[in-house]
Amino acid sequence: MTAANKALAMVIAASELDRLPVTHFEPTDLSGLSELAQRGSSTAREDTQQANRMRAASHLYLVAARHAMAAALDLGKVSMEMTTAEREAMLHAIGAQSTAAGHCATQASRILTGEIDPPVDDSVVVSKLTS
Repeated sequence: MTAANKALAMVIAASELDRLPVTHFEPTDLSGLSELAQRGSSTAREDTQQANRMRAASHLYLVAARHAMAAALDLGKVSMEMTTAEREAMLHAIGAQSTAAGHCATQASRILTGEIDPPVDDSVVVSKLTS
């Protein structure tokens, strides 16, 4: 399990799944586009949104797996040779890791189903220039 936990950490670190979503920029004058071009723009927007949801959910599922794996590894370290208070403290910490895994998986599920949006990059501000 330790090797699996290390491998999972390397997958998370090597992936770019935790990047902020790609922003889709609409053409500024949709009325000037042909119907086919308007449909293409709409499809591109939907494809971008779907890809962002998939990327965010993949990252959250990997983080959830990492929390669950850490909880399993830590549970194996709980010993009856510890004091009751020490065991209880470890069990509470393991419970917190399990809760974090559940929250990440739930958030990923809600993002995939479109119930909530993936995080956005608030640093991108688009405004129409006026002359």
